[in-house]
This record gives sequence, structure tokens and C-alpha cells, in this order.
Amino acid sequence: MVVAGSLLGVVINRKQYSYPVGKVETMELFPMDFEEFLWALGKEFLAVEIRERFNNMVSMPEGLHREALEHFREYLIVGGMLASVSNFLENDSFLDVAAIQNEIVDNYIADMAKYASNTDSVKMRACYNSIPAQLAKENKKFQYKVVQRGGTAAVFDVSIECVESVGT
Repeated sequence: MVVAGSLLGVVINRKQYSYPVGKVETMELFPMDFEEFLWALGKEFLAVEIRERFNNMVSMPEGLHREALEHFREYLIVGGMLASVSNFLENDSFLDVAAIQNEIVDNYIADMAKYASNTDSVKMRACYNSIPAQLAKENKKFQYKVVQRGGTAAVFDVSIECVESVGT
């Protein structure tokens, strides 16, 4: 049996929820990287070529390079989340990818909301929603004022810790 979850409930409500020590094997999973995306597409040869040519600092033939770039563009659109990649492979189409990606984001937000008070939930959602703006800044330090005008560590510190603890 395989089960996935964020453990956010354990982090936030430590007194209410216990962790089943000895009964759980924990694995940290991440979205697919580009090489894994190529494997999923059945393009193992291309993945090997890219790696070998990178390691040996040798350029790729133009046709192979164009194919690699095309698949990289696909990867940038589809991303590395299994549901998006699986749908893309099944349908050879980008049509449902955005809906699946939005559902994943909505599920993250719903997971955060179900374990917190309404006030904390709003703060966590605001912190989570600020991530793209935080990453787009030249200064890569997290700034509370990007979350909310006048935002401070005192207001958002716990919310940031919760968002960080779920690995989003």
C-alpha cells in the first residue's frame, strides 16, 4: 500500500494528532526533472545523449538539439507532477494540463486550510500565493511586505513555517 500526504496536520496539531512511529516508511518524493520526463516519453536515448554531451562538453547535432529543445518546451508547460505528465502522455495534448496543475495547487491550499484556524488559514494561503512573486524578485530573501503591505515576521512567521513544513 502506498499513501501520500503532507503531514501538515501532525505539524500544526501536535497535541491532537500522533505520528504512527514504526508503522510508516517515509519517502520524500519530488516532481520529475527533465531527464525523468524524457524517460517517461520513452526518449531514454535522448536523455543519455544530453548527459554524455554535457559531461564531455561536446555539442549536439542540430536535429537532435532541436528535438531536445522541443521536449524541454513540453516539460516547461507540463511540469513534473505525475498527474500532469501522465495525462500528457495519455492524450498527447496540453488541453487538460492546466486544469490538472490548478487542481494540484487547489489541493495544497485545501490541505493547509483544513488543519488551521480561519485566521491562520488565510495567512498561510497568502504566504503560499506570494511564492511566485517572492521568486521573481532580484532579492531572493523572503519579504513579508510581498505577502501583504505592512506584513511583518510577527504576523506571518508561523504561517511561513507551516507552508515550509509541507514541502510546497
